[in-house]
Amino acid sequence: MRHIKFCLILSSLLASIAVSAQQLPLGSHYFMNPFMLNSAFTGANDNMNVFLTHRSQFSGISGSPQTTYLTFDAPTSMKGIGLGLKAYSDVTSIISRTGVSGNYSYALNLGSDRKLTFGMSAGVIDNTINYDQAIARDINDPTILSQKIHRTVFSADFGVAYHWKQLEVGVAIPQLLGNQTRFRSANGATSYFDMQQHFVGTAKYVFEIKKVKGLTAYPMLLVRGVKGAPVQYDINAVLDWKQWGWMAITYRSNYAVGMSAGVRFKQISAGYSHDFGVSKIRSYTGSTNEFMLSYQFGNDTKKRLDQHDLELEELRKRTDNNEAQIKRIEDELQDIRSEGNKTYHSRELEQAKIDSIYSILDQLNHNELDSNVNPTDTVAKGYKTLKSVDFLDESGAPLPNGYYVVIGSYSIKNNAVKFRNERPLIGEEIAKIAFHKSISIYNVYVLYSNDFEAANEERKKQTPMYANTWLLKLE
Repeated sequence: MRHIKFCLILSSLLASIAVSAQQLPLGSHYFMNPFMLNSAFTGANDNMNVFLTHRSQFSGISGSPQTTYLTFDAPTSMKGIGLGLKAYSDVTSIISRTGVSGNYSYALNLGSDRKLTFGMSAGVIDNTINYDQAIARDINDPTILSQKIHRTVFSADFGVAYHWKQLEVGVAIPQLLGNQTRFRSANGATSYFDMQQHFVGTAKYVFEIKKVKGLTAYPMLLVRGVKGAPVQYDINAVLDWKQWGWMAITYRSNYAVGMSAGVRFKQISAGYSHDFGVSKIRSYTGSTNEFMLSYQFGNDTKKRLDQHDLELEELRKRTDNNEAQIKRIEDELQDIRSEGNKTYHSRELEQAKIDSIYSILDQLNHNELDSNVNPTDTVAKGYKTLKSVDFLDESGAPLPNGYYVVIGSYSIKNNAVKFRNERPLIGEEIAKIAFHKSISIYNVYVLYSNDFEAANEERKKQTPMYANTWLLKLE
């Protein structure tokens, strides 16, 4: 009898060693199927989902935990309501538990990308002790004649989840009722197994790396607690490419570091996880492996629609960016036009000032003419006569006597230089600058000649392009 009791104790230890006496079986792919942990996530993915996972823990120990989950969940046509079904088998040595539950969730829209979801599940759990698999040295021990005993009890879970944009937080209470299982052996002995309330909390925040490609990354924290056992936690880092698959790394407090990877093909997903022990007993426990297979009904069509929505959103963004660039360019053009108008008006004012100065000079010149000379002759000839000693070229040297075809006059040298440089080159004509030092005026001219007729012809040719063209005669 004591050998069978020893086997029972060993089995219980194996079942709880990873979670320090917590009764819930462990899993690695809950970040892909949060419905495993919290009924509030029932139908949360907007698809009809089927998940099958199998976990083999502590392969180096005989009778180590073997856990299998089958879940089904989907949203319904009724807004905010999701339904699901969960079944699992958890076997550790001669002790096994099999559970089946129906699940319900309701989402309450709080506005501004916020949502609060409530979930409930109800079902049965069958607790079994397989005495026929016990190893006993005393084959006459009457306990082993019991073969197998089991009891089925009612179980219920409750969960709540809060969603806000990319943040997701959930709290669940598995084995909410905390009821008790009573076993009676063949010899009349009675023993009890308490199904204690557990507390499970999760939190994750999704970062969109490439929205159009469906590439995201998120940290996820899982915390487990039960009365009489230390709080346990998992820290996950997940990189998820919606079209192709995922990779994840998990740290389980004081127990293991897990590595997970998965692939997607159309509606099918397959994943594998391996835990590397970090505790002192890791050399004795062996490896821990978990396999996952899932199928999403109708997901292929939804994926294409989602992809089109993402592409449309990207096109909208590009259109908005293009419109913003067009607006910026239009504003810059308007500024340039305004600046050009200012420059044009400035030049008009400058030219008017210069014309006024030369008008005064012409009047002075006319007053100095001999009484035998008609003052209007000079104007009739089409040129203004000034003294060559008052003019310098660009190098500062005096200008020679003769006729100059002037196409622009400026009181600011930079304006004269800019005008000269902007003037298109026609043939071999190169514009030059003559500085009238007595009144500080810069004249831009295109031709110097001693022949009045040649200079006058050039004036006529330039006038259609430069309305203020005139002849300057230096003597």
